[in-house]
Amino acid sequence: MASIDWPLALPLAEAGTLKESYVPPYVDDQAQVGASRRRKRFTRGLRKFSFDLALDADQRVTLETFVESTTDFGTKIFNWLHPTKGTIYEVKFGDALPDVSHYAVGFWTVSISLDEV
Repeated sequence: MASIDWPLALPLAEAGTLKESYVPPYVDDQAQVGASRRRKRFTRGLRKFSFDLALDADQRVTLETFVESTTDFGTKIFNWLHPTKGTIYEVKFGDALPDVSHYAVGFWTVSISLDEV
């Protein structure tokens, strides 16, 4: 397991926003003649997670510190607890760092994507 944990001060995913998918564990080889071939690229299926969080001002500071300092702008792997399964996954931030949107005085919605490693 990673030495960094997702901050417990942050809330769980907003209801109805958690999405989970598999990274295709295979690669397709296109043949010049005949049928294409498919072969495994990984020995296990890796998952991608995305969800939204509703944060107050203190929670936003916690997330910013986690992203900027603790994970060094998303370069470090960390442990994340799946909110419905109770399983801990080793993950990193996905293609983009968290996207923050202001929706009321002192409150923000954050979109997060994580990739299992």
